[in-house]
Amino acid sequence: MRQHWAERVESFRSETFTRGQVVLLGDSLTEGFTPAQYFPGRPVLNRGINSDLIGNGLDPRDNRGILQRLDCAAIDCSATDIFILIGINDLGDGHELAVMELGYREILKQLHTCAPAARIHVESLLPTRGNFARHNANIRNFNERLRGLASERGDDYLDLHALMQDDQGELKPAYTREGLHLNAAGYAVWQAAIKKRLGWL
Repeated sequence: MRQHWAERVESFRSETFTRGQVVLLGDSLTEGFTPAQYFPGRPVLNRGINSDLIGNGLDPRDNRGILQRLDCAAIDCSATDIFILIGINDLGDGHELAVMELGYREILKQLHTCAPAARIHVESLLPTRGNFARHNANIRNFNERLRGLASERGDDYLDLHALMQDDQGELKPAYTREGLHLNAAGYAVWQAAIKKRLGWL
């Protein structure tokens, strides 16, 4: 897991860009969101890493986290837009919501400082179902915190949760493989939401 993180980050550092890019920043949900499939011909970079975290409040021996890779993953990409989806693995590891909010606030602060021209899109965490449904109450709570953070800085808040939940507040079964990750139908919903935000529809 940590080896994959290191290899992905190294590959990000090896790339250079001179024109505007749309950056998808996140964990395994984002890593599976293949630009060549869902955004063919568009300047979209996938900066997702399986099992990644916000990046604060970790064991000192754990160097993962978006906070540890913002430079090569987003800031150095000539980004016009940065879509962020991160936090479900923090919940899975038992991190407190207040700690997660503090780390996410730092992500936004650094992006606004180091990439002031980029439009930031704070994406809600997705609902879950099945064995993962135990996280849904905390997901809803954290999403409200994310909405507040986006509002504070004038960033866009993209409510994917509302687009993907069923009438029980869980991830629609048609959108998932096992209750957490998305299938092609789920990615199509996310794809349409991003295209709408970018005026690509």
